[in-house]
Amino acid sequence: MFLNNVRYMRVFNKENKEKYVQCNLSEGEKRQDGTWDNYSYNTRFVGKCLEQAKMLNDKDVITIVKGKITTKYSKEHGKEFTNVVVFEFEKQDSNTSGNDGFYPIETNEYSEDTGQYSDDLPFN
Repeated sequence: MFLNNVRYMRVFNKENKEKYVQCNLSEGEKRQDGTWDNYSYNTRFVGKCLEQAKMLNDKDVITIVKGKITTKYSKEHGKEFTNVVVFEFEKQDSNTSGNDGFYPIETNEYSEDTGQYSDDLPFN
């Protein structure tokens, strides 16, 4: 699946390699009860964004402008691994969110009355 303009991903455990930059990206989703679900993705920066990615530091916040997400099953480990490849990104101001470093995913609203999500999806 291709990614476009995925906002507020935080960089962790960055390692510069010769042909790519490896790191973890994280984001959070605020639940209806006020708690957070946190997600982390193994990520590689490649291509024309490589030199820009080498300048990133842990805890920097980025927007993925162009990227790809894949999930691959490993017979050896007996589980699936989700990976992100970034082709283009923009660095954001680290103070973009006041959520103690968690950056919410924009989701449509869930109605307990109807048991359905609203049609107001963020990607429309």
